[in-house]
Amino acid sequence: MSRRNILIVAGILILVALGVGAYALIQSMNPVRTDLIQVSDFSEVVTCELDTKICPDGNIVVRDTTNGCDFYECPTDSTNTSETSDSTVCTQEVKTCSDGTEVGRESSRNCQFKLCPDGTQLN
Repeated sequence: MSRRNILIVAGILILVALGVGAYALIQSMNPVRTDLIQVSDFSEVVTCELDTKICPDGNIVVRDTTNGCDFYECPTDSTNTSETSDSTVCTQEVKTCSDGTEVGRESSRNCQFKLCPDGTQLN
């Protein structure tokens, strides 16, 4: 093999190595997205990013897969509220029963106060 042919083969190998290295570098700069969630109703797959939004009052909301991936609404007044799993928000007031037990509001009962241990309802 002549010196010229050896240089051509070496040049081709160097170009291939540079191409593979450049490809690997580009792939490492654009990693596969793993911060996506998927919710499926078996007719349409909805995928939203997992980012969050911090509301002015400090509450954090996520994206709603049933509403075009818009963020859920921030609570209007959460200075004295607690949110439950059914999304009903009640104030965090407490009242004292006749036996001294304190009861708070219950979202599953339209924010009425919980019953006292003796069964009485406080208003």
